[in-house]
Amino acid sequence: MIQRAQTLFLLGAIILQIALFFMPFWKGNATVDYNGQPKSAMASLSVRTLSENYRGQIDSVGDSKNLYVFQCFDAVIIFLSGWCIFLFRKRMQQIRISRLLILLTAGFVILLLYYTEEARKSFADDASNLQKIGTNFQMINNNYDLGIYLPIVSLILFFLAGRYIQKDEKLVRSADRLR
Repeated sequence: MIQRAQTLFLLGAIILQIALFFMPFWKGNATVDYNGQPKSAMASLSVRTLSENYRGQIDSVGDSKNLYVFQCFDAVIIFLSGWCIFLFRKRMQQIRISRLLILLTAGFVILLLYYTEEARKSFADDASNLQKIGTNFQMINNNYDLGIYLPIVSLILFFLAGRYIQKDEKLVRSADRLR
């Protein structure tokens, strides 16, 4: 079971999806000079929380329902990946589950990109409001972070796992014909 390449691909995808809980998708920083004192705004978005820091106050804000959707998507993907590993004797079910995982992960990536882009726009609007109260406005960072790429790598790993499961199935079928 563990020596099969698809198992390693699925384990790698599980590790990446678990790491997604701890890595932010996006981070934004902005500073503004207000009456000679620098004021800053920072925000980050991850599966667990959307946190914002304005003028030294940290708030966990955001639409919790959307974050729960991310958490549920991620949990379902992790569960199905683990379950798929233990279906090594039922390759046709493994193929179906790997295709389902590809679809779920693609949907997760699309949802992630949409919600992250909305957070980026919202932060840029909030940061531009800071510009109105002060001078020397500077948007330091409004970029995607490492976490945005993890589901894309997971998608590739699910695709590779599905291909290797199909290769195993073809090998078993060709061996059955020889008997």
